[in-house]
This record gives sequence, C-alpha cells and structure tokens, in this order.
Amino acid sequence: MGNIPGMPEIPTPEIKEIAEQTMKTFTPIYVKSYGIGLINKLKRQADEKAGTTSGPEWQLLTPPIPSEPLHEGWMTKLGAVKKNWKKRYFVAKNQADNFVVQYFEKEDQKTDEKKKKGAIQTCGYRVKHMDKEEEKKEFGDFAITLKPWGRRRQWYLKCEDAESLKTWEGVLKYAARGARPPLNEDEVMRFAFQRAYPITRWRLGVWGWYYVDKTEDEMLGQLVVDKCNEGCMGPVYDKIPGGRLERKIRQQVEKVLDQTVGAVVGAGWKAVVSTIDGSKGKLEEAAKGALGQIFDKEAELKVTVKDKILSIISPPLEKLSKPVLTPICNCLMAPLVAAYKELAIAYWGRMNKILTEVDAAGDADAKVKALNDGLARFTRDIRYWWGVMRPALRQIYKAFRDGWSDDEPETGAVTFSVTVNLGDIIDMLDSVSPWQIEDQFETSLRRMMGRAIYTFAKTVEDDKDAVHKDVVKAVMGKLVHDSKAQVRLDIQEIFLLVLGPPFRKTVNPLIKDVLEPVASLIPDALKSFLDIEKMAQDIMDNVLTETIANCINPASEPVLKMLDSLPTDLGYA
Repeated sequence: MGNIPGMPEIPTPEIKEIAEQTMKTFTPIYVKSYGIGLINKLKRQADEKAGTTSGPEWQLLTPPIPSEPLHEGWMTKLGAVKKNWKKRYFVAKNQADNFVVQYFEKEDQKTDEKKKKGAIQTCGYRVKHMDKEEEKKEFGDFAITLKPWGRRRQWYLKCEDAESLKTWEGVLKYAARGARPPLNEDEVMRFAFQRAYPITRWRLGVWGWYYVDKTEDEMLGQLVVDKCNEGCMGPVYDKIPGGRLERKIRQQVEKVLDQTVGAVVGAGWKAVVSTIDGSKGKLEEAAKGALGQIFDKEAELKVTVKDKILSIISPPLEKLSKPVLTPICNCLMAPLVAAYKELAIAYWGRMNKILTEVDAAGDADAKVKALNDGLARFTRDIRYWWGVMRPALRQIYKAFRDGWSDDEPETGAVTFSVTVNLGDIIDMLDSVSPWQIEDQFETSLRRMMGRAIYTFAKTVEDDKDAVHKDVVKAVMGKLVHDSKAQVRLDIQEIFLLVLGPPFRKTVNPLIKDVLEPVASLIPDALKSFLDIEKMAQDIMDNVLTETIANCINPASEPVLKMLDSLPTDLGYA
C-alpha cells in the first residue's frame, strides 16, 4: 500500500467483515431502542402533565440554559495540515451552543457564522497547559493543547500572556467538561443510540469503560477499529519495522484502517437513519394510539420478569457488591462532603461580599447595578478551578490526585482537610478511573453553586422588598439540603459505574433462557415498543440501585452531619 517502504499488507476483507458484523448487530437493537425511546418520551410527557416526577426534591432552583459567550479573544493556532501558526479571534460559546469554540480571521466577523474559519467541538478533549521545559522550547510559555480521546485532531493554541493563558485554560476545561457528545438532536434518536451502542458492545464481547465523545458513525467506527485491533490488525502492527519510518508507517496503517471502516460504517449508519426517518410519523401515531395498552402490558410483564429473574440475579449481585460497597463508600464520602461544606462556606463569603458592595453603592439604580454585576461575576467565576471554587475543589483534588498540593492556599472562616487513601480501593474501581470520579464530583459542585446563585437572584427579582441578607440565609438552608441529596446521588452514580458492567456481564447469560419464553407474551402490535431485555435491565438497575442505597444512606448520615454545623460555624444561626 502506498510508496512507504516496509508498509505491511492490510487485511481489508477481514476488516470489512468485522464492520459489517458490527452494523448487523447494532441495527436491530437501534431500531428497537427507537421504539422504546419514543415510549419513554411519551411517558415523561404524561408524567409532567400529571405533575408526577421521581428523584430528589430539590429546593434550589435550576437556572435557564446560558447562551452568552463564555469568553472571546485572540490566540494563535497551529494548522492541521500545513503546520503553520495563524492568529485567530476565538469565541467560546456557552451551553446553549454545546460549548463549541469558533474562530475567525477578524474580530468584527464573530457574529457571522458564514465567516468562521473553523470550530473546535470540545466534547471528549483534555485541556492542558504545556508547561514542561521541552514543550516550552517548542511552543513558548503560554501554549495550551486540547488532546482527544482516540484518533481525532489534537489542537495547539498559543495565548498572548500569562493572564490570557489562565483564563483560556479555565474556559476550555469548563467547555470540555460540559459539552455533550455531538449526537442527533432528536432526543429519541439520541436515546436510541445511547442504549443500542453499549448493548452492541456487550453482544460483541467488548466490556469495560468507554466514552461517547463523537458522532454516531464515528463511535461505531471506533468500536470496529477496537475489534480489528484485538484481532486481524495485531499481526499487521507486528510487521511494522522499527527505525525512522516506524511512526509514519503506523500512521498510514491507521489511516487505511479508518478509511476502510468508515466507508462500511458510514453507509450502514445512513441506511439506519433513513429507515427511522421514513417511519417516525407512523410509529409515533401508533404509539400514541396504544399508549394505555402499552403501559398496562409493560407493568404486567415486569411483574412476570421480576418473579423469574430475581432469584437468579441476587446471588451474583451480593457476591459482586459485598466486598466493595462499604470500603468505596467510606473512601469517597468524606472528601465529597468536605467539598460541599467548603462550597457552602465560599457561597456565604462571596454573597456577603457582594451585599457589602451593594450597601456601599450610591442611589437605588447604583445598588441594582452593583448587585447584578456582582452576581454576574460570581456566576462567571465558578467556571474556573481557582478563586471561589478552589476551597471545594481542593478537597476533591487532594483525594484523587496522587501527590497534589495547592500552590496558592486560601484561608477561610472554617478550614479543614480530609485525607483518604485512594490506593486502598483502586483495584475495586475496576475500569472506573479516579479521573471519572473527580469529574463527576467537580461537575456536580459547579452545578450546585450555580443553582444557589440563581436561586438568590430569582428570589430578589420576584420579591423586590425581600431583605437580601435574609434571602442568603434561606438559600444557605436550601444549599445544605440539596448538598446532602447530591452527595448520595453522586456516590450512587459511581457505584453504578463500578458495579453495573460486571453485574450485567455475569447475569445476562444466566437470564437469557428465562426471558425468551416471556418475550412471546408481547402482542405483535406492541413489539415495536416493548422489549423484555429492557424490562429485565430496568429491574436489574432498580435492584442494583436499591442495594447501593441501602449501603449509602446509613453510611452517609454521620458524615453529612458535618454540614449541619454551618449556621454555627458561620454565625448566621
């Protein structure tokens, strides 16, 4: 292949066969998942209309999705092909635009989408300041790289100075953390893929952790590439000769592999989407017409499925969960609760600082402006790891980053530190990395602070006569309440990541024969919307969640009392 000496032969027929088998496995699961997703959507809409919801009863308000830009300014970027540096005006969009970062040749072009030179889809990127000496020699003191998971473009950006570097690094990390995968905007099709993709992996014997950060066809292509690398591509890589051409040959091999896989998967994905698009209307009409019948039959079948599988799934669950629940819970709970206490302290301190500035302002209009400006700055600052978020994030970083230390320590009204030994549970986490846990906790902390800020702002907007200091105290009570619920929820999510895959891997073969006869009980007219495997999965998830909650709830009570001392600690009791 090509003119590169030493280029090995690529097993194209085997690659195509693996790609075709993957699409053959995926397609019926995706089509079925679309029907299930449609019923989920209609059920949610019915629940919202009836005013019935599940989950914690949050006291803080949820802010609207922000649309104003996160940040904008000049940076220099390295070209993907010519490898030359070009100065561009970058605009980091907000959540409403899925945190895309666009760049333009001129600043005055930033409002014209047609004139953008390119864009960075931030989902799935890790953002890092290039601070090693060899990196500084090549890229300068103020360079940032966005490194992808998998084979995507790696971005290199140069900031103008240290202050610009600090801001852009924070903005890009915030964007990468918050960006959704670029899947279909249709919520049912998005659900269908997110359900069908892991099931396809399991049926193909691919277990372990994965990350959705690309389009549907790209994710399917990555799955095929992984399967090829495990099988037919192993001997190809072994034949790549060492020496100065090794890297170039490997890149060419990977390029040919990606192109071969992409052609098969791309065509298959387009066919699936075309099939769904052509039947959407009729399917939704049929679902709405039979909704009551679907709900009744689903409830009836779930009882049957639960009776048949509960005795089968309980022993493996106990065997998997018993050794890990208490140690992991004890290790994760303390730093997370400490982080939420620091979060509440930071909120109290910052809000009182803002109110002091308001009191010092001139007339009524000046006071309104001071309050709005202070809240806007506060909302902006929670995007970054330094400043107001640092005390809370410090607790998380110290727990999950070996040897991490804060080079800019802060002092507050209350200071404390929780030490844990992550090494004691690292093997228990299986395929879940400490980075995933840290990311889960950090995202929740930022979201909680944002909700607290918005709850204050909305309260004083709706009640012009409200005493601001009383509102802050009221918000603190709600913040403590919601923090307790969020701690339990976050720990539960980590356990689902740790226990979910091995639980399914163990149990799925055991219940397969039991479920097949039950599937025949679904009437033909409802088979597009009901799935016995999905019902079994829901039951397993419920049993797993209940098992986890039975560990978390009693274990969390003594630790969560740490938050109850806040009124006394801060003097607002």
